[in-house]
Formats: sequence, C-alpha cells, structure tokens
Amino acid sequence: MKFKDWPQDRVRELFKKFGSVERAEAFIRKEFKLEPRKHDGALSGEATADEERLKEFENWAPARVQLLFSKVGGVERAEAFIRGELKLVSHQRSGHPIVMLNSVETPTIHGFVAAEAFSPANGFDVSPRSAEVFRGCTDGYEPAWAVMMYKIRRDERDRVLAAEVAAVSIARVFHVLMAQSSGQEGPLRIDAPNLAFIKDDSGRLWTMEALHRGAEGGWRIDAVETNRDTERKAGTRCIGFLGYPERSCWDTLDHD
Repeated sequence: MKFKDWPQDRVRELFKKFGSVERAEAFIRKEFKLEPRKHDGALSGEATADEERLKEFENWAPARVQLLFSKVGGVERAEAFIRGELKLVSHQRSGHPIVMLNSVETPTIHGFVAAEAFSPANGFDVSPRSAEVFRGCTDGYEPAWAVMMYKIRRDERDRVLAAEVAAVSIARVFHVLMAQSSGQEGPLRIDAPNLAFIKDDSGRLWTMEALHRGAEGGWRIDAVETNRDTERKAGTRCIGFLGYPERSCWDTLDHD
C-alpha cells in the first residue's frame, strides 16, 4: 500500500506515536531510529501526542509527511510502530551525554510556594508559561539535601538528558539559583542557560531554563515541556539528582 492510500486515521496514529513535529523532524534527520522493542539501546521513552501536539501536524507541509513515511519504511513498518512492535530509540553514541561536576548542599525546606518564591522581589523574571507551571507547585517539608550539578558533554535532546538526570524539586532549584543571583562564582553558568527537570502539580515533566540577567542581577526563567525534546548545547549546566544507578555518571566525575 502506498502512503496516499493509507487511511487518515492511521496517519493520525503514526503522528501520535512520534509525539510532536519536533520529534518527527529529528527522526527525519536520523537522530532517532526504529528498532524492535527488544533492542537494549538508549531508549528515548514512549511519546504520546496530546490534541495540542496533533494540531501541529495539521500545519506540517505534505512533503514532510511524505518524507516521514518514507523514512519509517512504508505501511508495514508504520503499522508495526503503531502496534508497539517497534520502538523509537536515539542513535547510540559513545559515553554518557552528561558528566557530574559536584554536589551543592541545599537547606531544609519548609512551606515552599513556587509562585511566591520566583518573584520580582527575589530577582526573577518569570515567563507566563513558567508562571502557569509554577502555579500549585509547593513543598511542605523536605530535609536538607544535596543536589548534583552536571555538565552536558555534547549537543543532546531533553528526553535523553531526562533519562540520565532525575527530576529535582523546584524548591531545591530556587536555593541553588539564589546562591548566584548577583553573579557570584559557583557551579551555574552566568553566560548561558542552566537547566533543571521539574514536575508540575499534575506530575507533568518540564525542562526549566534559567538565564542570568547580567548587570541587573537575578534570573530569567522559562519552562518548556520535556516531551518537546528540545536540543541543548554542549557545556550547559543542569541541576538534578542522580538519575539511574545502572547508568550512573559517577565514573566520569569531572572537576572543572
């Protein structure tokens, strides 16, 4: 069967499996590939597009849709992907995508409210999207704990990074940022974005971006849904907890 004869409801299911236009484009660029589910490579995680993401495909050029179908390998492989017999994986590259720099102690958390903490009074310029993510994000009590500081070793995408760095509470991120709000020396970069993976009150995973405002002091904050799989530049710093012990970066500890 040719693509032009494939039912539109099946095309829609294929789009849902890719999760977003960005992810489909990355597949076309050969940043991802389809492998049998038993494959034990660097899994990128299941993508499921919501209605908002599916609408993005409606504006996608027909030529790109045709090219995606061609790259998948035709109707038979597309149907196998939809059924879950094939899984999207990132091309395996040597070495971990991140390296741990050091740990940063953070204090005991009592009654933290993100919407109040990330305020202009504390030197934060928060995007409207971030404000929505922060709404309802609170922490009642957390003991003093250390977070890890990582450096991204190569250009890499959010889903791969999120598989290595566990999400951290937004209260911990706040304290790390405040320690360098005036441009003090520390583990964060003042000249480039810094990242952290956080969850909103519904459990949805977001990539939080913090860029120092220079002479103004404080931080400009934005958040993008991790599922959009944004590419990050090598050298970017990331705040988090240690991800998965079996894929630990401790063996590549780097003091720079």
